Amino acid sequence: MTFTAGFALAVLFLFAPSREGCAAPVTADDYRGMSEEEILKAYDYRLRVRVINNARRIKLNPLEACELRDARGDRIAEIKAGSFIKLETPKEIEREGLYRVYLEDFSIWEKNPARLMALDVRKKLRLNGQVIDITMRIRHFKDFYPFWNKGVGRKLVVAGGFVDEAEAQKLAGRLRAQYPKARVIFDQREQAKRVIRVTLGSGEALGEFDDRVSLVQRSNEARTYFEALQNEKSSWRLHTRTDAMVRGDFEAYTNEWELLRMANVVHVEQYLYGVVPVEIYPTAPPETLKAQAIAARTTALFRVARGQNGDKHFDLARDFTIDMEYGGYPHENPAATAAVDATRGQVMFFTGESGKRYMANAVFCACCGGVTVDSHERWQHEKCSYLIPRFDRRFFAARPPQFNTEAAARKWIDREPVAFCNPDQAGISDNLRKMLDRRYRWETRMSPRKLSQAINKQFNLGAVDNVRVASRGASGRVSALEFTLSDGRKIRTDANDIEKIAALSFARSLFFYIDPPIGGKDGSVFTIRGAGYGHGVGMCQVGAMGMGERGYTAAAILRHYYNDIDFAQLY
Repeated sequence: MTFTAGFALAVLFLFAPSREGCAAPVTADDYRGMSEEEILKAYDYRLRVRVINNARRIKLNPLEACELRDARGDRIAEIKAGSFIKLETPKEIEREGLYRVYLEDFSIWEKNPARLMALDVRKKLRLNGQVIDITMRIRHFKDFYPFWNKGVGRKLVVAGGFVDEAEAQKLAGRLRAQYPKARVIFDQREQAKRVIRVTLGSGEALGEFDDRVSLVQRSNEARTYFEALQNEKSSWRLHTRTDAMVRGDFEAYTNEWELLRMANVVHVEQYLYGVVPVEIYPTAPPETLKAQAIAARTTALFRVARGQNGDKHFDLARDFTIDMEYGGYPHENPAATAAVDATRGQVMFFTGESGKRYMANAVFCACCGGVTVDSHERWQHEKCSYLIPRFDRRFFAARPPQFNTEAAARKWIDREPVAFCNPDQAGISDNLRKMLDRRYRWETRMSPRKLSQAINKQFNLGAVDNVRVASRGASGRVSALEFTLSDGRKIRTDANDIEKIAALSFARSLFFYIDPPIGGKDGSVFTIRGAGYGHGVGMCQVGAMGMGERGYTAAAILRHYYNDIDFAQLY
């Protein structure tokens, strides 16, 4: 995730705190009873970062000699420096059908709300909740999805997979109390053989391999270009990016849609070389870069230690809407690399209720707007002792922020108080102030028609005449909106819609207020004024820059944003 894009949609979607450590413990049998530090040591502090998702073919171009291995670790071939390797799935097709219980459907743009609901089904109901993207298969499934197949595409959240329709009906009946739309659908899939076909650039076929193949380098410094062919009609491209070169190894495997995914297996330090300069400005003060390096390292290793994403093939994703932005080798920067090296092996821990030491879930945001958010308030998870709300300034009252009334929230936003993340405060350089423009405070003006269109991309309500903030959390962030439709009906959102509210195009954060239209019918506009950029939990990156400009150390910056954390040297 680039700092320019903010952290509004980044780490926030996958982190699911619980009481001890704000995450579910590792469930793999191989690691039962092991401490987080023992698990990380067993992994040799290496990460599996998903860099390609759902590709028909993959092309790899290693710049140094390396080995290609099968799933058992046996060598397939020696790969010369500068040569090409092509990976693809065969075209042989099989058909398979299962009865599933449909729970809810979302628009094609609502990827994260759909995935969040599926995750909730898996965690709370112990069911295999999943998202079916019918856009990918709309040509084949129009007979099975007549209600949704209108040429736009939908994302369906489903549970269960049964050969017997009666079993699916039983589950649907049980789920209707919580999901009134629950009903049985038939999911017919077209499946290719689950193998990977490997061919050298010279045209020599190396064979077909089950499960996965790995490209193993002789050092973490080795670099490799990678490209992806998404479908038969597309051209080779760098996964829609221009920076597809990274250090380390690769693992390619087939997913449930019989498409190729690929993970970059890299030591956490080399990974951070490509993360820190794109997560925060590399021209930030040196101590700020160090703080970012420690926070990013802690976040990455937290995911490994907790088995957080539930996928056995990767620990993090490259996409900023899911995890941290990973720019790879082309984005490495001397100042950011120096910060990573200066903090090598340093992470943050906290002490849980049991007295045990746990890795911290070091989430961070672009700009908090002067006050951070309780992780419980933002994501409705259990309390997390080190991610609590606080004012972003040197001296602040012991009492937590209380901006849950409309008057208090508006006063805070309009006042633009003293804060580390306020770029107009003394001690901020002109260069930094220019880069941080429109993050601390922002304003958007929209016509009723444009506002209605923006709302309907997330809520699909029809014509909206008015919108107002219905409720706020203690930090002032919006927790519910009320929409007045053209037919006079009023519809209010709830806590389950918080991600839809966060995804509204006119809001850079959830800390905003809306003024009704002013002027005549033709010239009237809504005014949306807000504070901050992103979810507001954890370290405020703009505030960290302000603290760095004022001479604070990396440790002081992190202790300011994370309550009662300790530092440890893992290696």
